Amino acid sequence: MKHLYHDAIPVKEVNPDCADTVWVVTIPDAHGEMGIDSEVSAACYFSDDRLTIIQLPIDGDTEDIDTIRSHQLNRMISLYGIPDIEDEQGFTIWEGVVTSIYLSHGIVMKDNKSAVFITLLDMQSCMKNIRENKDKEALVREG
Repeated sequence: MKHLYHDAIPVKEVNPDCADTVWVVTIPDAHGEMGIDSEVSAACYFSDDRLTIIQLPIDGDTEDIDTIRSHQLNRMISLYGIPDIEDEQGFTIWEGVVTSIYLSHGIVMKDNKSAVFITLLDMQSCMKNIRENKDKEALVREG
């Protein structure tokens, strides 16, 4: 990562259930990808030396979070079509065979800031993690 992205910053504390390593990189111009036209910081999650998750925050003021999310949702619908799932927790999901895209509900952070997150999830890794977790649960039940 450091070789390709000179400004890449490793995240010190990583949840081992999500990734082995996480790097944050700055993308100076997303060129309209996923409906983003400006600079964005991407958190890149790696497991077993594979990129498994990319998470992109869309920041704003707390008062504007619904407007920001609505605008982002409309842009993503124009790019990807109607989402496959809109769940009761406020997540919007476009399911894919290789990659699924999640648009989070608005999350309030400190300093009167908020964010909506776009998450790209590698489905192969996701299915592997689900299988491993089910295996662990079965071992615990068997005891």
